[in-house]
Amino acid sequence: MEARDTGGTEAKDTGGTEEWDTGGERHRRHGGEGHRRHGGVGHRMRGTQEAWRQETQEARRQGITGGIEVRDTGGIEARDTGDMEARDTGGTEAKDTGGTEARDTVGTEARDTGGTEARDTGGMEARDTGGMEVRDTGGPEARDTGGTEARDTGGTEARDTGGTEARDTGGTEARDTGGMEARDTGGTEVRDTGGTEARDTGGTEARGTGGTEARGTGGMKARDTGGIEARDTGGTVERDTGGTEAKDTGGTETRDTGGMEARDTGGTEVRDTGGTGERSQR
Repeated sequence: MEARDTGGTEAKDTGGTEEWDTGGERHRRHGGEGHRRHGGVGHRMRGTQEAWRQETQEARRQGITGGIEVRDTGGIEARDTGDMEARDTGGTEAKDTGGTEARDTVGTEARDTGGTEARDTGGMEARDTGGMEVRDTGGPEARDTGGTEARDTGGTEARDTGGTEARDTGGTEARDTGGMEARDTGGTEVRDTGGTEARDTGGTEARGTGGTEARGTGGMKARDTGGIEARDTGGTVERDTGGTEAKDTGGTETRDTGGMEARDTGGTEVRDTGGTGERSQR
């Protein structure tokens, strides 16, 4: 049996008033006594702590800070679990694998990209912090896969746990992109922040494995895959578990909370923002 007996009351008693008065002449017109008229119990009934937050943010935007921010928690926050929490596992938990776990790939796993993957920035990428931030892509961004991407498992993938669980893929899973995937930005994206930080790529960035790998900021970084990348597994991977794996829990796991867990907040937390209540001139 698995049982959980909490056997009591879970309570949270904050036992007072939560109040936020940012003060200031303007805010007192809408706050102070006026705010209590719309707040206090009425404010709580409307459930608008969000309204407190919004009005305070508005006061801050207008430069009105001066006053006291008060949070009165004033009581006890308690959780009474009051008994015993028990889990009875009462026996043996066993996993019997009893045979052989095998994965037979028998073939070739291949990825054929058959072309060139290129990114052409074609000009100037610049960030201007004292004036203008500019990114000029100036042409196409292209990826050419140019052939077929294939994975051939070519047989049976099996796991034998004391019977057999099998998945037979038996052929080829293929994705044929067969050409060009392109994104043409063709212009300039501008943001003006007020000075200049620049990076000049100045041409084509490419990388080539079937040819040349080069990096040049005034020239080309290329990757040319241009053929087939293959991994030949060509056989069987085996793991013989051959018996029984067991865990004996054999009894009761118990946690005794047995009483009261309490936190006494018990007073007032005050933050004095301390200004004039005047609107700042900017």
